[in-house]
Amino acid sequence: MAEVVELRVRLDCSGCERKVRQALFKLKGVENVDIDVKQGKVIVSGYVERKKVLKAVRKAGKSAELIMPTSIAGYNPYLKESEKFEKTYNYRKHGYNALPGAIQNPSSLISKDGIAGFFSDENAHACSIM
Repeated sequence: MAEVVELRVRLDCSGCERKVRQALFKLKGVENVDIDVKQGKVIVSGYVERKKVLKAVRKAGKSAELIMPTSIAGYNPYLKESEKFEKTYNYRKHGYNALPGAIQNPSSLISKDGIAGFFSDENAHACSIM
């Protein structure tokens, strides 16, 4: 199966584009190279490793970084689920529905007695320091 590698590369002119394209086609296994100068995006498809593609672009004199494939359902399990948006109670204040368990509660809310409970005037035996 051919792999698709996406890179973010700063390209200023057609000379930069040509230099990157030549460097990528020198790699063994590269089938296609799509370059979008406006977005600064390079898409390489073929039987190549991600690290080798990144190294080839950097060797050509351009700074590049990998873009993680978030649109493929295998990489992001949330994309597999098709859920319709439903308005919640008091939508204007709270906004969109959050994923269940997406935000972890602060540790002070998990336990009933926080650090302040040790130094409470209501329970004189709670302070273990004095």
